[in-house]
Amino acid sequence: DGVTVDELLKIIAFVRSNSKDLTGNE
Repeated sequence: DGVTVDELLKIIAFVRSNSKDLTGNE
């Protein structure tokens, strides 16, 4: 582990934004 909450939030935001680009959905 060793991942901070702040890093997790950044990763989640990154993945979600990428998913929107790939699928065109929210």
